Amino acid sequence: MAERKETDLTSKLLGNNVWIYLGVILIFAALSFFFGNKYVGLAEIFVFVGLLVFDVIRNAKKRKQIIEYMQNLTYHADTAAKDSLLHFPMPITILRIDGAITWYNKSFRELFAKNEHLFETHIQDLVADINWFELIKQTEGISEDITLGDRKYQMLGNVVKTQKKGENDSYLVLLYWIDKTELYQLKDKVQNEQTDVAVIMVDNYDELAANMDDMARAQVLSQIDQSLKNWLDGVGGILKKLDRDRYIYIFANKYIKQFEENKFSILEEVRNISTSFEMKAPFTMSIGIGIGGTSLEENETFAKKSLDMAMGRGGDQAVIKNGDNFKYFGGKFNEYEKNTRVKTKMIAQALRELIRSSDQVFIMGHSGPDMDAFGACIGIYRACANLNKAAFILCDPSNNKEVRSSMENFRKNNAYSGIFISEEQALEILDAKTLLVVVDVHRPSLTQSPKVLSRAKSVVVIDHHRRGEEFIEKVALLYHEPYASSACEMVAELLQYIGGNVKLTKAEAEALYAGIVVDTKNFNFKTGVRTFEAASFLKKYGVDTLAVKRLFRTNLEEYLQKMKIVGAAEVVFGNMAVSACNLDGFPRNERSVVVAQAADELLDIDGISASFVLCYAEETVIISARSLDEINVQLIMEKLGGGGHRMVAGCQMKGVSLAEAKDRLTDALEEYVKDSKQ
Repeated sequence: MAERKETDLTSKLLGNNVWIYLGVILIFAALSFFFGNKYVGLAEIFVFVGLLVFDVIRNAKKRKQIIEYMQNLTYHADTAAKDSLLHFPMPITILRIDGAITWYNKSFRELFAKNEHLFETHIQDLVADINWFELIKQTEGISEDITLGDRKYQMLGNVVKTQKKGENDSYLVLLYWIDKTELYQLKDKVQNEQTDVAVIMVDNYDELAANMDDMARAQVLSQIDQSLKNWLDGVGGILKKLDRDRYIYIFANKYIKQFEENKFSILEEVRNISTSFEMKAPFTMSIGIGIGGTSLEENETFAKKSLDMAMGRGGDQAVIKNGDNFKYFGGKFNEYEKNTRVKTKMIAQALRELIRSSDQVFIMGHSGPDMDAFGACIGIYRACANLNKAAFILCDPSNNKEVRSSMENFRKNNAYSGIFISEEQALEILDAKTLLVVVDVHRPSLTQSPKVLSRAKSVVVIDHHRRGEEFIEKVALLYHEPYASSACEMVAELLQYIGGNVKLTKAEAEALYAGIVVDTKNFNFKTGVRTFEAASFLKKYGVDTLAVKRLFRTNLEEYLQKMKIVGAAEVVFGNMAVSACNLDGFPRNERSVVVAQAADELLDIDGISASFVLCYAEETVIISARSLDEINVQLIMEKLGGGGHRMVAGCQMKGVSLAEAKDRLTDALEEYVKDSKQ
């Protein structure tokens, strides 16, 4: 109560303005002298002086009282603050800008050294996994998660600028440590107890079981069931068989690390089951796993998408989808050709109906089209023409002389007048009843026209490349077969079942045949029975193999550049050839073809199992990769943002020099070799 009265009194004293009253008295004194009443004026002057002296004395006294009061208050506040910091239950420390400790409280000392002094000790000597000088550069306050023994802390703080009288400006760093061990433990517990979903499927059961008797099929299925149970022994969860070749498995998230560590060994176990049976190809298994979803239903959706990804990459692998991220395991063996054409017939019938129900059809491949993309476009055009449907092809052949030559031959023929259109023309006539057929590519960013793709209401995708994370969504029809040699092979098969009495011209058949030749490297790579059957079908329409061979002939300059690349190659990791060349003076828009041909040439060298050729072209470093089956170049190229097939792949790297691209490739090769040895 006394403090409150004193505060009120202080407020009143500070609030009074005695100078107003003194001014009034002084005015009255002046008036008294003016009117001749000097005695009254002298009295008023006396009162004025007395009040003035009284006010000065009173103010000096009160100022002294206020100063004493504030000093006493500050002393008590400083004492309380210092005592609070010293005994604060949270570790606190003050450091110089160089990281040396200048002050700490009791909690901080107990955190590191109960019986030792920590003054002048550098913080990095206590916490080795922090970069002090990077830490203090944080503009919005210091925040860092650290681990001390079995405890986890969040280190918070800020840099404070101080200035002492007579000294230069200096800085101090205040840090306080929040123990979040229990929070992390609770988080780990919740995460470990989340329910994940796996969808498991035997890739080629129907293909292989068709040639087995009932007894052998039963034995194989029994062995697969037992292998799965053995693999999951001790893990827990629920394994349910949905069909003879399909399973669903529900398990706790804490076991996902165990699966990753053993690299999904079940994949190899299932392959080994086939060794006791006389089979042309082994059984393989694909696993799609969904984790990190907000519900069990979302994890199931993730699992199905993961399985689609695994199948689209050729099967015999496990794929984990966590949100938008994918992780891949296995997939190091060749996909096996399917002998049945049931799916091809169904796709052909569905494509026929989509073409008939559309007003017009747009056809396009990937940017920088090769003969496989161009030939497939020509094949789909023929299907549309035989169904009496207007069709147009979007194709920019500026980077491929074979496509330019073939396209020019078609333009000279009046029968194909107006079928080749630009992106601008396509956007003008595109409507809701337009069907877009995309061939030889499934990544939206790599299509000939992403704008046309984004605006098309109905899309068909026909592709043979192993699936990547980027994929054209919401398609009306998807025909994706990674076992196929080429898009032209797939289109040639569709033409046999699409109806409409399809008859190819000689030029159309040669374009399709040339596409197969390109992607199989003249029937040497990824060639199966169906590849030769497709070639035989095209041959019936008068394909001149010598004319196709002449189409791919190179001039002397191209040959010399190719030999330059081969001569610059170096062998790494024992059996891989890497060559990086600038190809100065050679047209940039034609370098990609020479690079691919040089990569093929390097495989002819004894002891080389894979080749990688890098070249700077069109403000981009392109890499062409080839393999003789032992090495999966697709997995290597995916590490660099590219993709392709197991034996034929590539990528493009923007914003890097040729030397930087080579260093990244070397790192990817080293990582691949390391993973292969595990």
